[in-house]
Amino acid sequence: MKTIGANSLALSFPAISELRRGAHLASQVDPQKAARLHGWIDDILSVNFRFAELTSKSADLYAQMASIGPLRHLYVPSPEQKKNKIGHDLLFAALSITHQMPIATFNVKDFILIDRYFPLPGVFHPVDNEWYVRPSSGAIPGTDVSPFPEMVSEGFDFMRQRNELAR
Repeated sequence: MKTIGANSLALSFPAISELRRGAHLASQVDPQKAARLHGWIDDILSVNFRFAELTSKSADLYAQMASIGPLRHLYVPSPEQKKNKIGHDLLFAALSITHQMPIATFNVKDFILIDRYFPLPGVFHPVDNEWYVRPSSGAIPGTDVSPFPEMVSEGFDFMRQRNELAR
């Protein structure tokens, strides 16, 4: 993320809160791992990335999304859910649309579903190095659509190699 630079990427409240929550949960079983995670998050936050601000427009869009039945599993946790998971995907999507910023995620399935009801400005999987919702050419300020995935995905080579070894 540092190599790509603060001008090409943005962070948002739900991303930071999900990362911090993971670190806090880790502290219950592995305080050293939690300290490493908090340090890693602090390192990310030390870069002056743009921050996708939660505005009244994005809050209204989020409220609209949370009223769509087929998206219910994204805003109401299932009693059968095995993990104690907080779902922020609708909030990510609302911020993405409001600020016209594509989303980079490993969880493309839910965002493809959201895109059916609320067109997203792009959904990119950094390990697959693939756009699942292709952005318009002007959606990424200062870049062309084609080099952006290469820039983002270079940092995920280690995960691609690990996935190939697991197969």
